[in-house]
Amino acid sequence: MKLSDKIIYALSTLILIIFIAFTFVFCFSYLSCFSCAKNTPVCAGEILSVYIYGRSEDSISARITVNSFDGSELFTVERSWHSKNLYVSFIRLDFSEKKFIFPSKVYIKQSNTFHKGISFSKFLFEKNMFLLSPPNFIPKEASSFYNLARFAYRPSSSVFSKNVGTEVFDLTVLESGVEYNFFWSGESLSLQKN
Repeated sequence: MKLSDKIIYALSTLILIIFIAFTFVFCFSYLSCFSCAKNTPVCAGEILSVYIYGRSEDSISARITVNSFDGSELFTVERSWHSKNLYVSFIRLDFSEKKFIFPSKVYIKQSNTFHKGISFSKFLFEKNMFLLSPPNFIPKEASSFYNLARFAYRPSSSVFSKNVGTEVFDLTVLESGVEYNFFWSGESLSLQKN
């Protein structure tokens, strides 16, 4: 066997092992979501608020605040975007007959396929804690909620479209100078004028 054949064989074996390991880890985390959902109470509350400062022909200014399910403010994004349209998206999970929602990102569409924006996930995880968790969760519930959120924010989780979905809202239709709240009832997401 030539050296080049040995290298190709070794590389293909390594790639196969990595693929199998990735598939195993992903399937394990997917299947664990069912038990995590059973261990996690359904959360409800105001999870995001939006205030449109104003808009011009080619820009929109807004303040977006993400709250934990107990209503405490976690972080705020306040800025202008060079676009006529502004969107906010949420990730929806449905496991073990329970539904969960997580704020995903605020973004503008620069084309049909490219979206530029701010992902909320980098602000929501801290030292093995998911900051949206209500403070009254016992450790087992908080850990299960953390695992659900980790799965939800993985880009590869959307493969399971039966259990994972996205809800998108066009913020351009909102009035300037009025605060709006996104409220999760435990079943559905609604937008309410404050």
